Amino acid sequence: EIPLGNVQINKQLAVEIQNMGGQFCDEAFINEHSIEIQLPFIKQYFPNAQIVPVLIGGSNYTSIRNIIEHYWNNQKIGFIISSDLSHFRNRQEALRIDNTTADMIENLLPDNMIPDQACGYKAICSLVSFAKEYGFSLIRVGITDSSEKSGDETSVVGYGCWFLAENNKIDFLKEHFSNIILNLAKISIKSQIEKINLKVENYPRALETKTASFVTLKTGENLRGCIGTIIPSEPLVVNICKNARNAAFNDPRFTPVQENELGNIQLSVSLLSSPTKMIFNDEDDLLSQIQPQIDGLIIKDVGRQAVFLPEVWNLIPEKKDFLNSLKQKAGLSPSWFSNTFEAYKFTASYII
Repeated sequence: EIPLGNVQINKQLAVEIQNMGGQFCDEAFINEHSIEIQLPFIKQYFPNAQIVPVLIGGSNYTSIRNIIEHYWNNQKIGFIISSDLSHFRNRQEALRIDNTTADMIENLLPDNMIPDQACGYKAICSLVSFAKEYGFSLIRVGITDSSEKSGDETSVVGYGCWFLAENNKIDFLKEHFSNIILNLAKISIKSQIEKINLKVENYPRALETKTASFVTLKTGENLRGCIGTIIPSEPLVVNICKNARNAAFNDPRFTPVQENELGNIQLSVSLLSSPTKMIFNDEDDLLSQIQPQIDGLIIKDVGRQAVFLPEVWNLIPEKKDFLNSLKQKAGLSPSWFSNTFEAYKFTASYII
């Protein structure tokens, strides 16, 4: 019962969930108000919806993941996973903790989350685990804390919001934000030439997700600069601007881009997935795991390292030649291999 009217319980669904390992316990809701906070929003946007309120206590988060999985394809059922983030820290400490939590959510790393990060961390882990299993992504809407309204930065509660997309992160970012990403790269280069202090504002918060990228500049068919990162260590909005400027002005293979060239330069951006370490017994085993035209490759050994983006397959279509050329780029001989040889693969989405 809320001021907007009564919200009905779906008793049939509640029984089904109980049979999947849950239990009815009205007492659990006496001092827990998180469900009530959701009800006005549900009543406003879905006035006839019936709900099943679920609290997670000592159960393993996989039990909730299994419930999500069981009902996911039913278009009449939706899920709200609700929790505060950090509690009663000063704002600087809360930002540090909440950004760590955000990285774990967005990079689908549920197993190391702890109660200090979120009181409902098990609920969050259940959703993250489900997304990871199905190759989905969790996209940031925003992160804030209570001081935004109270003004008190000495003891804050953190909040964040994400939604689940049924594709991977880099494909989602390409589909919905390509024009913004390309424009960020272009204005970064232009502002440097015009000696303007670039201040990026009013961008979608999804671009705060830590994502690695490469920015490539071409004049006709000729490369004019290409700089990027392979590890997602900073927000994409920062990474794009930095890589664009470095590609234009700090690629050691080329002289800095001049203002009179801007009209003739074609700019493209590659968004990279997080690298996955490959496990292999020998070089043939390594080659058997590489997917031409799909995988980018990073190799490391004896203090040497090199990377090829997936687009290099257009120039070197054979797997053996691809790997040998990458070895040479790292300063190794094509025949080099050792028991300390490391390889990581990743995918990329291209924005042109």
